[in-house]
Amino acid sequence: MTGMHARFLGIADLVEAPSVAVVVDVMRGFTVAAWAFAQGAEKIVLAESLDKALTLKARHPDWVALKDGPPAPGFDTVNSPGLLRSIDLGGRTVVQKTTAGTVGALAAKEAPLVLCASFVVAEATARLLRTRKSDSVNRACTVVF
Repeated sequence: MTGMHARFLGIADLVEAPSVAVVVDVMRGFTVAAWAFAQGAEKIVLAESLDKALTLKARHPDWVALKDGPPAPGFDTVNSPGLLRSIDLGGRTVVQKTTAGTVGALAAKEAPLVLCASFVVAEATARLLRTRKSDSVNRACTVVF
């Protein structure tokens, strides 16, 4: 990605919409999202709060609601790639609420292109960025190591 200007920002630093935003949540959120798509999910809806996720689930009982942390009433499971193996996601919509990843992606939602990245999709993310030939990319890192 020679010639591309990249800035690494925290969620709070996203004050204006970049042309391309790459939101990185490597620990759970977007690893789970990649697994959900691999398990056949049709789409993922990101929820800004647990209440919003539960409202969406109540309106669409066939959707699968995921959250961070321990299991909770109203949610089908937690954000865990291993637990997704036991759920039929074929053609279904997933509602996902995470502590950092969904927060970061929603903070960048005004960008024309928002990529939700993790280690399992790093190569595909880099490939897409190379093909777009964008001269500026903002990366919002949602997990601190």
